[in-house]
Amino acid sequence: MFNLLAKILADSKWNMRMLLLRKGLKWTQKEAAERCATNHRTYCNWENAVNTPRESSQKSIAKAFGVKVEDLFSDIPKKSIVLIIISSLINHLGNFS
Repeated sequence: MFNLLAKILADSKWNMRMLLLRKGLKWTQKEAAERCATNHRTYCNWENAVNTPRESSQKSIAKAFGVKVEDLFSDIPKKSIVLIIISSLINHLGNFS
């Protein structure tokens, strides 16, 4: 299962990585928007890939999620962000028990 999830994440786009990081942290979109220093509507547009964040916003987003800009927004994600996302999702799922 780990390998399958890693493969899916490796093939994911930046907006899906944002969504998965947010879900893993148990943030609402509104809370993520606040932490990323933007408004709710703009954040939703980013997460749904309606718009791509500007470079300055990418820095705010990466900082909020505790990852590197290039790891979150590169076309081919580094192994480190895949592991961060998997870890946060496992942590999130573990809280259901």
